[in-house]
Amino acid sequence: MPPLVMGQDLPVGRDFEPTPGYEGRFVEAAELRALYESDPDVKHSIDVAMGFVDKRRQDGIHAAAVVITKEPMLDYVPVQRKSGPSGSGEDAPIVTSVRKRRAH
Repeated sequence: MPPLVMGQDLPVGRDFEPTPGYEGRFVEAAELRALYESDPDVKHSIDVAMGFVDKRRQDGIHAAAVVITKEPMLDYVPVQRKSGPSGSGEDAPIVTSVRKRRAH
């Protein structure tokens, strides 16, 4: 992978497609592109990583969200305990990350 820029990585797509403002990134990634084309394991890893680009990367609590399921919620969505000012350990609220659906 090309080096970090100002301590931060850039989206992996910049390594595979020339993008205005990131031309240097594309040049630095020549070896990565060659591995992507020649090594099936590298190709698979990069393809999986590309699926995470622009996806939600943090969680939060929204007071008006409700999850309603027919079966146990764990069968539908991932959950975690959200430590912070409202609690920690077993007292921490249980939260999930779901996209809201609009009624049609």
